[in-house]
Amino acid sequence: MKLIRKPATTLFLLLFIAGALKAQDAPKVDESNLITQLLSLGNNTAAQADTYFTGKKMALVSRTPKDMGGYEVVTIKYKMADTADSYAIMTLKDKVLNAMYLSYSTALYQKVIDQALQAGFKAPATTSPDAVQVVYSRGDEKLIIRTAVAKGKTFHVYAATNAEAAGKAIEEAKAHQ
Repeated sequence: MKLIRKPATTLFLLLFIAGALKAQDAPKVDESNLITQLLSLGNNTAAQADTYFTGKKMALVSRTPKDMGGYEVVTIKYKMADTADSYAIMTLKDKVLNAMYLSYSTALYQKVIDQALQAGFKAPATTSPDAVQVVYSRGDEKLIIRTAVAKGKTFHVYAATNAEAAGKAIEEAKAHQ
């Protein structure tokens, strides 16, 4: 009986360890609102973000590398199945530098601004109604909202990043060229 127990115990331990390692690699994304979702995506690796997006049934649309003179940044875009909206992440050596959401919803635009102000993000001192880009700040966290028109339709791009963490990742990449 002792021989049977040992393989069973070993198998149980291996499965437990494998499950713990897999849970450790699982993406950690706070979906409380769009801002927390975008900011928390920045705490993941590109592989974890990919797992998150594909788990949400989003399709990988493109991977666009860009040489930044000594390091390469890759923008990865995911398309939502049931809407024209999409997500994108900008990565550096498998680290997500920032996450973006593109939407044609004007209702979402005002909702995100209200959420940003309620969450303690500071609006710029002066913002004209015709501003193409507005940057909201809360410490090292930045929320950038760009408004543009394409094919007669207005859309908004929401980008969130932790500027200090992104800056450190870029400096490390430059140091290791």
